[in-house]
Amino acid sequence: MSENIETYHAPIERATRDEILKDYHLFLNSQPLKEIFDAIPEPFMILNEHRQIVFFNKALLSPGYSNAEDILSLRPGEYLNCDKSAEMDAGCGTSKFCRTCGAVNAVLAAQFGNSDIQECSIVTLEGKESLDYRVWASPLKFNNKHFTLFYILDISHENRRRNLERIFFHDIINLAGGLQGLSQVLLESDNEDIGEIKQVINNTTNALIDEIMAQKDLARAENNEYQLSLSEVFINNILEDVANTFRKHKIAQDKNIVIENCPNNTIIKTDAILLKRVIGNMLKNALEASFSGESVTISCQLKENNFEIRVHNSIYIPEEIQMQIFKRSYSTKGIGRGLGTYSMKLLTERYLNGRVSFTSEPGSGTTFKAEYPINL
Repeated sequence: MSENIETYHAPIERATRDEILKDYHLFLNSQPLKEIFDAIPEPFMILNEHRQIVFFNKALLSPGYSNAEDILSLRPGEYLNCDKSAEMDAGCGTSKFCRTCGAVNAVLAAQFGNSDIQECSIVTLEGKESLDYRVWASPLKFNNKHFTLFYILDISHENRRRNLERIFFHDIINLAGGLQGLSQVLLESDNEDIGEIKQVINNTTNALIDEIMAQKDLARAENNEYQLSLSEVFINNILEDVANTFRKHKIAQDKNIVIENCPNNTIIKTDAILLKRVIGNMLKNALEASFSGESVTISCQLKENNFEIRVHNSIYIPEEIQMQIFKRSYSTKGIGRGLGTYSMKLLTERYLNGRVSFTSEPGSGTTFKAEYPINL
């Protein structure tokens, strides 16, 4: 390969097509092995020393990969259509994002003689799906050559169920517990205290319902069941509604929410519910990262036929966390708490015909950006 091709992680070298086919026939001619591999119900592959597929079982075949010609010489991320496999000219395993990938790291461990089990999350190249896999990698010596046995299991549904359970057990129960406490206070309070308590109960109830509806919308979106409801709305009204909702939220306590550069009387056609969900998640993440006394800024900029929403806070995100921001199951807040940034990307790119990105630099903080058509 060209000396100009770079890697941030795994080696770039690849075997030639003739070398791939030679290894393929080496396993193909071993009939007992082929029968054993084909009996495995989940995708199973054998990789050469350059992490390329040289043999596989029939579970790897699909409408997009109907024969050996389609599969041989690919690396696992290229077969799985991982968007990070296209980040670098050298392909799967060589981008800076790949440093945190369980799949390539398990393969590298096996190449050093150690069996390994890890998990990885990928977003497909089209941005249509976010998938979670558990992978097993083990060294294999066959015919005096070194290979890697690589087995993948789709655990997306398992993780989604687990994450949803944790969200309900954590966020929903916390909100319900707050309501229970307020109702007890209400029973024991004098009349002059009731007005303030009523407002807190109303805010908490609204937050509870919104959390339930957010999970319902996300589940429908993931299952391709969400039906867009388009309407014409003012951008500034959308931003004000989201900001006012979070000004009453406990995560905004002692923090400022500032709206700036928002064009008045600019009408957009979109699904207002989904757009508010995305902006709400952007704002919620920024508030959770900020310290008492700090400000989070929401701004909007018109760009010909598009508009861009930005949410900025002063906190820098370390690079190792940046690499995993949009993964479904990853969060700095703990296991099963990473749906905020993931849902931003899913709702924006699958339904609102937009794109989401972010920048984070020491000294200047973090800005999440979401760009959409003015007329969806």
